[in-house]
Amino acid sequence: MQLFYTYLVLILIWSTTPLAIQWSNQGPGPLLSIILRMLIGSAICLAVLFSMRQKLVWTRQSLLAYASAGLGIAGAMSCVYWGAEYIPSGLIAVLFGLTPLFTAVLAHLLLAEKSLTLKYLSGILLSLTGLLVIFHSDLHGYPHWHKGLSLLLLSVLLHSTSAVLTRKYSERLSALTVTTGGLALSSVLLVLAWVLLGMPLPVSLPTRTTLSILYLGIIGSGLGFLLYFHALNKTGASRLALITLITPITGLLVGAALNHEPLTRHILLGTLLTLTGLGVSLLKFGRRRPCAEKS
Repeated sequence: MQLFYTYLVLILIWSTTPLAIQWSNQGPGPLLSIILRMLIGSAICLAVLFSMRQKLVWTRQSLLAYASAGLGIAGAMSCVYWGAEYIPSGLIAVLFGLTPLFTAVLAHLLLAEKSLTLKYLSGILLSLTGLLVIFHSDLHGYPHWHKGLSLLLLSVLLHSTSAVLTRKYSERLSALTVTTGGLALSSVLLVLAWVLLGMPLPVSLPTRTTLSILYLGIIGSGLGFLLYFHALNKTGASRLALITLITPITGLLVGAALNHEPLTRHILLGTLLTLTGLGVSLLKFGRRRPCAEKS
């Protein structure tokens, strides 16, 4: 039951995060926006860690866990922030619906899981067809959607790789420790990139931008990543990735309701095809898991 509420909160956070990212970019730009978010999240997690009289672990395995988590936090999130400049926020959630497919493929390659069946590959083809339908529709105001598509697909790849590797290296670490270490490492790398690129500080930030950054830092990073790594330790990468079957629908609705993003027939049809493909691919998990557990 506790995991059910964890999943529910994650769905709410992941449904609203794409739109919050777009709003947070209005003013400071993608890089500074994500840096502010990560710094806020790091500060919150460090405060919680110290209040619980815990400390970061500095072993080889823990460093690999932090680096794996940082790949998904800094790497994947950076691609999301830049990709959000080119496509509607609702479609970000649709693209992240491909996470289960990417995760299962990577688990097959990195963890030797035998999951690439004919049914699975058929689902991939159907999902990709759905994406083609979406991105060949008439997206008014988004002439550079192909840039956003490329960045978001790279983000999904990095996120899925991070999930598989973090699951592998963080078995003996608490979710709070992994979250704090991953956020801290990501913050250092992103600040270093900002300094090296010589990016200027904004003179002022719009109110909506400021509130979006605070929401992403406190809820999206602090609470969101903590719940994510907690659930990852409890259930594994493949099962946790199933949440992204729901967030494409809720993300589209949030974008349409709060940001007046279009819900054309092509977008709805493409989303339906993508989700159907995901469902076809992932039916095998429910049928084969009992056998795996018995062995």
